Amino acid sequence: MHRKILWTAAAAIALSVIVFAVSGCKKNEPQAKWTIIAYLDGNNNLDYSNNGASYVIEDAQSLEKVGSTDEVNIIAAVGALKTGGVVRYYHIEHYDNELPDSLSSTVLKTLGTSDMSDYRTLQDFIKYAVANYPADHYMLLLDDHGGGWRGCCLDEQNGGGRMMSLTSIKEALQGANVHFDLIVFHACLMGQAEVAYQLKDFTDYMVASEFSMPMQSVLNAPEWLGALTSNPDMTAGDLASRIVQAVYNAGRNLGKVVHMAAVKTSEMNRLASRIGNLGSRISDNAGNHWNEVVDAWGHTHYTQYDDPTFVDLREFAVNLKQEPNIGNNPSIAAAADSIIEAMNDAVTITMTNAPGLTRGGLTIYLPSNRQDFDSTNYARIDFTSTHWINFISQFIQHAGGGGGGGGGDQITLTGTIHAYGNETQYVAHAIFSHDDTPDNNDPDITGPQVNAGNINVTFDVPDGYGDGDFVLFYFIGTTCMDIDNDGNNDDVWIGFYPEPDNQGNLRMTPLQANYNAGTIEAYYYIQDACGGGKFDILGLKPLRNK
Repeated sequence: MHRKILWTAAAAIALSVIVFAVSGCKKNEPQAKWTIIAYLDGNNNLDYSNNGASYVIEDAQSLEKVGSTDEVNIIAAVGALKTGGVVRYYHIEHYDNELPDSLSSTVLKTLGTSDMSDYRTLQDFIKYAVANYPADHYMLLLDDHGGGWRGCCLDEQNGGGRMMSLTSIKEALQGANVHFDLIVFHACLMGQAEVAYQLKDFTDYMVASEFSMPMQSVLNAPEWLGALTSNPDMTAGDLASRIVQAVYNAGRNLGKVVHMAAVKTSEMNRLASRIGNLGSRISDNAGNHWNEVVDAWGHTHYTQYDDPTFVDLREFAVNLKQEPNIGNNPSIAAAADSIIEAMNDAVTITMTNAPGLTRGGLTIYLPSNRQDFDSTNYARIDFTSTHWINFISQFIQHAGGGGGGGGGDQITLTGTIHAYGNETQYVAHAIFSHDDTPDNNDPDITGPQVNAGNINVTFDVPDGYGDGDFVLFYFIGTTCMDIDNDGNNDDVWIGFYPEPDNQGNLRMTPLQANYNAGTIEAYYYIQDACGGGKFDILGLKPLRNK
């Protein structure tokens, strides 16, 4: 049995455990070498999937098998669906032979019902642990579902089924105001370049898995935590390697397929720069050989439990070099080599017991069709600065997932889009329809990300659309902000061409090859829908009409 993957918008959300180690501030009183801060979110199906018991509490019991010492404190926040989402803080002590759903460790604080997908719940817990259990180093363990760049910590009880986005995790860490020595994801799908890049300013190491992890705990805390309590002077790099090896050993002993890797985040700026360069060099030089790019992607592994839009970055670069034409293009080959070199420097150890599968240590998001391309939310993470999102759009077009326009028809929109406040970056969209009234069944094609100012964007026309049909262009801003000052973040500013009529109704324009929109000045928003995925184009509320 594997930890259940939750699929939404053709995307997998799977179990996640995140461990952070941080450098803390010295207090006047004597302090430990390490404080482990364990954030264990059981406010979802993990609370009853272990033969009616909690897999999350099983992970806490794994920590209890070693327990706190004078040099290593372990502080845990545990939520449980069966208690109505009540969260309790524990000082984890040494206990063997716990019954299912039982924790004998001392309860430090009871919060009551809490939303564990809310970044403020995480942030408050980190502050509490650091303030009350100061140490030379801190390690935060997040245990719950996760989905790579989409985030982790799903709360079905108090969070409406939402999870903490990657940008919200970053916000929690910023508010905690510490720098982490180590971030460990004992988690499904979290071993991803986008995740490591998002957290690079908060940690020196990240440990994570490319795979979907088993539901049965493979945390194997007795192995790495026992080593740490025996040698609390252990470096973060050594601890990262021990955790990778411990998870590998647990998977092998339990007969579960696992992967784990350690990443030195100081190398992530260089790796991200080279990823962006690879996308640009392919776009500039692939020419008539995009089929080879698609072939290299098709031969890059993912296991039967993984998200198929997450591909192994190192293997993809290797496969590009093996293609007969693009592999011999000096520019593309050099860019692929630079990826491999940067991966070698960034990934300090990678281990898997999956037969016949090589894993470089990090995946990257590369969907092959529009249905799997969540460009709206992907544009919000820090990795968008690499312009990989633009490469994805081109890749989808050539992979056959973006429509062909009945033989390669394209439309181009030029004009100027206004910035509004802090909103300066937008993702272009085009909705195609057989009549002049858009509805939610019409194909919505994602284009490139553009900056406010002069724009020039091109879309492939979907199959089945042409003369006599209609199109509507719109631009979704990448910033999540409280537009209406009601205390809730809203899902971004939007500009339309053609502009809505005087009643705010959306309109479409007859399909043609080229459009000059002039200045796009109509802005709209969706209230309280931040991170909500695809927009409901019929539910928009006007912010400013012309």
